[in-house]
Amino acid sequence: KNIKEAPSVETLPKFEGDKELISNFIKWLEDDRLFYPLFAEENHIEPRTIAKIKEFLDKGEFKNSSTGYISAQISKLLRHVNVKMQDLKKFKSLEDEIVHFKRIRVSLETSEIKELKKLIEKVKKYKDTEKEKEKYKELFKSGKIDIDEFASKIEELSKTSNEENFKDLKIKHIVNHYYLPVILSTKEKINYINHIINVESERRFIEELEKQVRENDFLNDFDWWMFSKLDAHLDDVYIPYYNREHNRIEKFKPDFIFWLKKENRYFIIFVDPKGTKHTDYEYKVDGYKFIFEDRKGKKTFTKNSLKIQVHLKLYTEDKNKLSQGYKAYWSDNPKDIIGDLNIS
Repeated sequence: KNIKEAPSVETLPKFEGDKELISNFIKWLEDDRLFYPLFAEENHIEPRTIAKIKEFLDKGEFKNSSTGYISAQISKLLRHVNVKMQDLKKFKSLEDEIVHFKRIRVSLETSEIKELKKLIEKVKKYKDTEKEKEKYKELFKSGKIDIDEFASKIEELSKTSNEENFKDLKIKHIVNHYYLPVILSTKEKINYINHIINVESERRFIEELEKQVRENDFLNDFDWWMFSKLDAHLDDVYIPYYNREHNRIEKFKPDFIFWLKKENRYFIIFVDPKGTKHTDYEYKVDGYKFIFEDRKGKKTFTKNSLKIQVHLKLYTEDKNKLSQGYKAYWSDNPKDIIGDLNIS
């Protein structure tokens, strides 16, 4: 969030067109006023738009392509130079940007709703049983609690659970998730509940992340970390990007966001589990790079003595199927999402 418009044509994405052909055509016209009758269908032609075209020809980047008639290329360029790119304004504390878990609605019988609520509360209260037992043992040994209090605490622990099943749903206590519990399902279409994790790629990522953390907590080197599912329809967390096909700025809303801290280093990682057939991922990566990278690599921002970097990982089953150009942004193992972080 908190984005500002980037002011110069130099910040615009590459334009797919024949730079030499367009330049020669404009020189041939000689008089700018000839633009108006030639491109009357373009309702946003004005002197500053024509000036922007000339500036873009001088300073902008082209992905040279000879496809399309000159009139079509210039019409497209007229729209291109009027695109308002967006850049980062500032970082802010999370407030009401992630709200989808507050909007879950169910359509069930009263008795089923009561059962669901009971299971949710049970999982919500879950704490790591072994760690809690050790804590209470130490309190008992030191005399800070008596045998009755110890027994009561152990009994209380036995009434919690880190996972429960209800109909097609799995209610889970997932370590370090932004909200608890998390509700998942293997069924993508469920008509009695909404805003849960039921897309296969997202559910698979969660399961693989849990497995990696359980077997070998690769995030142990951080002072703390958290992550959250994002809902594209309700949550206001996104990366603006330029969609070349539609010639407009759109919102890239990744499926997950991670926050990690190591001393004064703070990392925000967007993770988006998707199949490699989603060809618009290149536009989305370009949008991320425009805001969070420069020619030297990842930009480092400073706020409240923290050095902040923002990373992007697209998650798939096999990143080796991808071309080299965007391969660095893809991952097929949860460990890879922190693979290029500099925490030294």
